[in-house]
Amino acid sequence: MQRKIQFLRHVIQLAAFLVMPGLFSLAFSAVGSVYRALAAGTWDWNRMAYDVALLAAVFPVTVLWGRFFCGFLCSFGAMGDLLWAFSRRFTKKKVILQPRTEAFLQKVKYIFLAAIFVCFWSLQMPLPDNWSPWYVFGVYTTPRGWQDLSLFATVGGAYLVMILIGSLVFERCFCRWFCPLGALFSLVSRKRLFTIRKPRKNCGSCRLCTWECSMGLDLAQTDAIRSGNCIDCFQCVSHCPKDNMKTAPAPAVAGTTAALGIAGLYFAGNVAVEQALPQAGRSVAVQQQGHYRDGTYTGSGKGFSGTTQVQVTVRGGNITDITVVSHQDSKRYFDQVAAGLIPAIIASQDVAGAAVVSGATYSSYGLKEAVAKAVNVPFTNPNYTQKPVLHH
Repeated sequence: MQRKIQFLRHVIQLAAFLVMPGLFSLAFSAVGSVYRALAAGTWDWNRMAYDVALLAAVFPVTVLWGRFFCGFLCSFGAMGDLLWAFSRRFTKKKVILQPRTEAFLQKVKYIFLAAIFVCFWSLQMPLPDNWSPWYVFGVYTTPRGWQDLSLFATVGGAYLVMILIGSLVFERCFCRWFCPLGALFSLVSRKRLFTIRKPRKNCGSCRLCTWECSMGLDLAQTDAIRSGNCIDCFQCVSHCPKDNMKTAPAPAVAGTTAALGIAGLYFAGNVAVEQALPQAGRSVAVQQQGHYRDGTYTGSGKGFSGTTQVQVTVRGGNITDITVVSHQDSKRYFDQVAAGLIPAIIASQDVAGAAVVSGATYSSYGLKEAVAKAVNVPFTNPNYTQKPVLHH
């Protein structure tokens, strides 16, 4: 049974890598979007439909069953597994850190999570896309992304290269020590129901469970594995020579099925957004007299892949409706921009000051420029002075 689950895990990892390589990044971005909307009091169900659907798929599974997301669906983790498997073909040696060193490094990811929470989600400090290794990874998961290698010269590109090299030496080094999403999952899965049982009285002295643990956990002194750092990869189970490590089949299958369900809900979230966008955030009743000139205007701006054109309606001096006439950017990214940025502009009546959508800044700038031109207000589009990399 365990070998079948291990095989199924690798099949799901491959499918997730091919179909939705950026799911882990989008899940973390959704956490930030939901937190910022709640903190700022700008919650709108239509605008947040995508993020809510995605988090509803990921977090209940993680709370109840543990980090199946990390072990089954995370493409960044799958990349680490692939590099580690490649490394093991050339050397059987594995570097095992001292327990104190491992324990210290395990805490670094919580520092990263706290820094992101305070600096970028609470204080809303700007974070360039190309500072994120996840962003750079997402670019190069598509053949089109490799047409431009300039991202490797950025902060995020250099960080990604370091992770790639580290993954050849330390199994899942990013997941173990640096992943902020992993830190969040670790916190919420500490009381999970799913466990791997390992009666120590039946153990020998091989310590293969600890040796083969992809997350560097010391499993020799425990009878049940339910650590928040466990990603349910079942490597320990597969390598136990005495077949002493057991998982109840029903929870294991349920968790695996839930992982598949995450994929389905991910696409359902996209559909929900697409259905919501024609009605969401387009028109808002504004009570106070504004300073724009009444009428219906069109404007265009430079997005990521080309021109974005909008139609803007102004009544009572306020922007009351923004309709996207056309755009040339990736639908997946532009839909997030339209769902988030259009309501923000209408609510604030401030085109230049409205916050761009994280992870889709080029598309955001294109939309803001188009609206600014339509209502004849100044806005400097950074897309003209910085070279967008080939992604989405």
